[in-house]
Amino acid sequence: LRVCNEGWEIGLYQIILHQIIALSSVAYAYQDGGEPDDKLSSEQKYRKVVNKPSFLEYFSYVFFFPSSILGPAPEFREYCDFILKKGEFEKLPSTFIPSMVRMLQGFLCLGLHTVLHTIFPPIFASTQEFANSSLWYKMAWLQISCYGIRNKYYTAWCLTDGGMFATGYTFNGYDKDNNAKLDRTYQINILEIELGHNSRTMIENWNHDVHLWLKRYTYARVRKVMSSGGAAYITYFISAFWHGFYPSYYLGFGTIAFINENMKHIPKLVVKYPWLKSFGGKFLLYQFAMQSANYNGMTFTLLLWENILPFFNAVFWYILIGHIFIFILFNFTSFTRVPKHLEDKYLEEIGRKPRKKEEQ
Repeated sequence: LRVCNEGWEIGLYQIILHQIIALSSVAYAYQDGGEPDDKLSSEQKYRKVVNKPSFLEYFSYVFFFPSSILGPAPEFREYCDFILKKGEFEKLPSTFIPSMVRMLQGFLCLGLHTVLHTIFPPIFASTQEFANSSLWYKMAWLQISCYGIRNKYYTAWCLTDGGMFATGYTFNGYDKDNNAKLDRTYQINILEIELGHNSRTMIENWNHDVHLWLKRYTYARVRKVMSSGGAAYITYFISAFWHGFYPSYYLGFGTIAFINENMKHIPKLVVKYPWLKSFGGKFLLYQFAMQSANYNGMTFTLLLWENILPFFNAVFWYILIGHIFIFILFNFTSFTRVPKHLEDKYLEEIGRKPRKKEEQ
């Protein structure tokens, strides 16, 4: 990505990023194909590639046009089934309307980004005028400006999602009402990000395809030899390295890893303090998660240290300091201590899997 005034342009580097995803995922799947099944997880067994791909299979997969520039990258095994119309792909429903709707969503996001980026330019966050404003003004300004920034990414990802919808590859069976599900792979879930009240939910639904790649081919493998926290920090470092070498990437992903560890305690917090299930409680959690996202979003956008440092100073490093305080509160006091069975019950209520004991 090349720096250009307040943001960046998309060049060949962007294509290379997604080539790395395709190349590494098929390489790991082929490696898994040579391992005994008792050493593989159920997901690895499903995605493993036993036979060496032919020249045509390999390069048609790597350069599959709908996903070659911005993703989402298909898994090689599923891609082959899709091309050969095998299994779930034998009979595909029409995806014309969903693909057109996704395209229109992309154009709507483009309009929102164009307007908001003009009125609330991100570079303003590094100016003295911004620093002289009240903290409440800064938080409100960041909410609007970062929403405009996110819509730039929503634009690109909605358009690429629409392309994948049109191919039929995203078909993932039918729901209980016999409606086709198109969630086999996707890049973005806007509502989960904009209305989520947990940073972990936001992270999982932002650039979802890359999230799955990091989870399957970095976190899950590193997790076999170290704790969940250590594996998470290594995974976020790999993500920063994959993005590039600007200081903002390493600051941002380091902070996200720290925030993500704190977010593991939110279910315990809700169980111990039931008022957080109320509208007021959910709004408080939402603001906490969104302000964290805005802080990191602006960090990524400003890119260079000479822009990032004035912004951090202007907002008094409030998110980082806040999360350090929360980390101490959550891990070294009884503030969030609750019986595990109550936490597991709540996680099941909200559709999340209970965490293993060693990940507590």
